Amino acid sequence: MVSLEEVPGTDEAKLSDDYFWTMYDDQTPGMKDWVTISNPGNKSVYYEITVGGQDPGPGSSGIIGAGASVAPDFPGKKGGPIELRAWTDDSKSAAAKVIAFQRVLSNSGRAFNEVLGMPAGDLTGDYLWTRYDQNGSGFADWVLVANPSASDDVYYQIKVTGSVQATGSIGPGQNVAPAFPGLIGGPVEVRSCSAAFDEYGNCPGAAPKIIASQRSLIGPSFEEVPGYPATALSTAYNWAWYDEQSPGSLDWLMIVNPCETPVTYQVKISGVLQATSVSNPGTIPAHGQVTASFPREMGGPVELTSSGGAVIASQRVLWNGYFNEVLGTVLN
Repeated sequence: MVSLEEVPGTDEAKLSDDYFWTMYDDQTPGMKDWVTISNPGNKSVYYEITVGGQDPGPGSSGIIGAGASVAPDFPGKKGGPIELRAWTDDSKSAAAKVIAFQRVLSNSGRAFNEVLGMPAGDLTGDYLWTRYDQNGSGFADWVLVANPSASDDVYYQIKVTGSVQATGSIGPGQNVAPAFPGLIGGPVEVRSCSAAFDEYGNCPGAAPKIIASQRSLIGPSFEEVPGYPATALSTAYNWAWYDEQSPGSLDWLMIVNPCETPVTYQVKISGVLQATSVSNPGTIPAHGQVTASFPREMGGPVELTSSGGAVIASQRVLWNGYFNEVLGTVLN
C-alpha cells in the first residue's frame, strides 16, 4: 500500500452513541469495506450496525470490551445509509459513547481511505464542499446523499457553482449517487426538503436531516469527504501540516467564498504569514474561490482566517499521484 490518508482527531466532547455514513460497499470489484468501533470507556458496550435500515449480516451486533475495538465487515454487501448505535447494556436502556469510522481499501488494496462517522446530532439539511471535478484527466467525482429516516421520503437538490445540477427524492433508508460528467467548479451544495423544490429552486417545506458525502476517484486513489454543515462555516480554519517540500508532494488550500460580497483571507504556516497575493491579505470575490499554494513550504500548524464573511476551506494533497482532501478544523 502506497497511498496517503489524513484523518482529523475527534473532540472527546463530541463522541456519540449514534453515527452515520452515506454508503457501504464491499461489492464493487477492488473494494473492501469495514466499520471500526472503539470503546474509550472503562466498561463494556453493546453495538448494532444497520445498512439501509437492515441487518447486514454476521458481526452487525456485539460487545466491545473496555478500551477495546472491533472492525466488522459484511462481504458482498452494498447500500446505505450506514448507522451505528451503542448502548451500555443489551437491553438498550442507556446510550454509550464510542469512536467510529469507516475504512475502505480500494484499487485492489493499493489505496486506503478513512471517514469518521457523522454523529446523529450533527446531521443537517444543508452541506457544502469546496469543489467538484469530473473534468480533469483521470478524475471521477460523485455526490452521495442518504436518507436516514425509517418512514419518510426526502427531496434533495445539488448545486455546483450556484447552478442546480440535480433534484429528486430518496426513499426511507435509501441513497443516491449522481455524477456530472465534464463538470468542474465550486462550491458544491446539497440541500434537503420535505417536499419537491419549486421551479425557482426554493424549498416549500422543512429541511429534514440527511447524510451527504463527496466521493472521488483520482488516478489510483479513492477519497471520500463528508459534507460540511452550512451552519458551521467559520472565519478561521486549521490543519496540522503543510508539505510541498517532500519528494512527490503537492499541497494546496481550496478556499471558497459563499457570501454575496468579497472577503479577504490570509494564511499562516508555523505562525509565519504567507504571501496570498501581490498584496496581503488576498481577496476572494463574491461566490468565488482561490487555490492557494506555497511552493517549497513545509511545516505546521496551518491557519486560515477570513475577514468580511465566513468561508469553506479544504486542504488537498497529491502524494506520488495519490489524492487526499481534509476539511479545515474549527478550534473551540
